[in-house]
Amino acid sequence: QGDPLTPYLFVLCMERLGHMIQAEVSARIWEPYQIDSDGPPISHLFFASDVLIFAKAEPAQIRRVAIVLEKFCTTSGLKVNI
Repeated sequence: QGDPLTPYLFVLCMERLGHMIQAEVSARIWEPYQIDSDGPPISHLFFASDVLIFAKAEPAQIRRVAIVLEKFCTTSGLKVNI
């Protein structure tokens, strides 16, 4: 914190998380949430230093989200607050 480079490093890390989630969605392993049948499916949203993650409320999907977050935490060194 305090270093002008910190926000850029955070953005790079979040981009990696976004790519990890998108790869799961593309492989049809992660099922994103769809609010409306005509609307786009949503798997994640980034805002400032926050991340919102969306998936179907099923045990298999929760396990998948946990696996992706665990991989992300291991590779980035960041921790997730729930």
